[in-house]
Amino acid sequence: MNFRTKKNTHKGFTLMEVLVVLVLISLISGLLMDGFGYVLRLRFNVTQQLKKQRIRQLQEHWYRNLVNGIIVNNRNEPALFEGTESKLQGQSISTLTAPTGVPQSFTLSLSAQENTIALKYRITEKEEWLLGQWTAQKASFSYLDNEGNWVSTWPPKMGAVLQQLPEAIQLQIDSVQNPITWIVSIPGRKNPKPGIEDFL
Repeated sequence: MNFRTKKNTHKGFTLMEVLVVLVLISLISGLLMDGFGYVLRLRFNVTQQLKKQRIRQLQEHWYRNLVNGIIVNNRNEPALFEGTESKLQGQSISTLTAPTGVPQSFTLSLSAQENTIALKYRITEKEEWLLGQWTAQKASFSYLDNEGNWVSTWPPKMGAVLQQLPEAIQLQIDSVQNPITWIVSIPGRKNPKPGIEDFL
């Protein structure tokens, strides 16, 4: 009788092979999760930057429209244009609340609190809006007279020929991350039209 040794023909994975596969799968899963987390963080950061940029563009647009619409008042009307380093007031035909073209008195003011500068817009004592807030320690308005000089108050106390409106208004915010300089020219005439009383 011829006895033959039977070979084990059963095919399958050994315990070592299964362990190697599991280790590889866990490594690949970890890499994929890290990459997915990185993509999510990158997307979040880009979205936040775009949001901040959009807000800054809106703030600048509102400020430019408001200042660009400043108009001359008759001498017997209230709210003649006045300005200091921290506040300016007058009338504009491009305010945030009135229809475009309708003159409305307004006040823009800069207030500092700790390391924050706030730009506030006011039309009445009870109605005030926060137009912008930045991490900064210093901010100021300045005014361009008809001789090309920047002055810190309006109307200027001396030097330039007296006129009701400056040629341009500048807002500077010394922010560490994103310093801001917005310069807006004021179109049109800078003094009221002469009335009969001016010739008497």
